[in-house]
Amino acid sequence: KFNIKDVSLSGMLIYSKIDEKISKHIKQIDSIAVLPSLAEGNDFSLKIKKGEFVRTTYNKRHNIFFYGVHYMPTSREEEAIMKFIRKRELQILRKGVKKK
Repeated sequence: KFNIKDVSLSGMLIYSKIDEKISKHIKQIDSIAVLPSLAEGNDFSLKIKKGEFVRTTYNKRHNIFFYGVHYMPTSREEEAIMKFIRKRELQILRKGVKKK
């Protein structure tokens, strides 16, 4: 299981406390599914067909492994990614407003 640090139109940065050694064994990804936690009130998901691991880094300070994934979205997937990002941004903004 990975957590998402950042999502953009061309890739995402995911992280884990466990070194999954994925990028050493898997270079090409045939399917990526992003399913945000339903506990946070998320009712949306994102699926992308092709991608590849482009980097792996380790943050010693926080003991976290980061994996950079670059994907090649179709036009339809690109539109879905933009909608996904907008929904997440709105959700985060609303969450911040409620705390105040």
